[in-house]
Amino acid sequence: KFITTPSISYKIWERGISPGFNQVNGGITTDVYNVGDKFVVERDVANGEMKYYKNKRLLHISTITTSPAMVVDATLNSLNAAIDDARTTFGCPPPDPAYVKLFRKPNSGFYNAKNKTIRFTYFEEYNDLDAQGLKYRVYDKTGDPMVDQIELPHAVAYGDNRVTLNFSNIMKTLTIGDFYLLEVENMMKEKWYLRFIAL
Repeated sequence: KFITTPSISYKIWERGISPGFNQVNGGITTDVYNVGDKFVVERDVANGEMKYYKNKRLLHISTITTSPAMVVDATLNSLNAAIDDARTTFGCPPPDPAYVKLFRKPNSGFYNAKNKTIRFTYFEEYNDLDAQGLKYRVYDKTGDPMVDQIELPHAVAYGDNRVTLNFSNIMKTLTIGDFYLLEVENMMKEKWYLRFIAL
């Protein structure tokens, strides 16, 4: 894992310790970073090697044997600290019945829709007295729309909303194991997205 410090530096830690410098391929495991730098941890599926990158530059190759099971974890210890645009190439199933956040743009991550059900959070910024509902579209893996401009079964209120969308009751054409893209639109024509796999 990467650990950053208030001195604007970072270290690579494995099993609670930092491997230090001059590892495999002369890896660099501690250095400075800047706002906007992109860090990547990559597992080679062929040999199980873990590789660490900063801005596409290889920093370190781990010698520790790893398993295919992977999780994403982060601890932020500074006021107003943030991790922007975090992505994975593997599914991150939330604990049931957690509610997932929608994104303003489609990304490479995906949500495991167990029983063809998606639970998501939606924050309504507009104090709409008419309490209009959200609309959604579903696109298949080729980008073709499957459902167009369907009202969600209940209206949303001003502030935080928790929405459960069960596709088994709405559309019968979702194929188990296929990827889909959910598009959610509010009354102001603003859109959010979530890529999901039907399970």
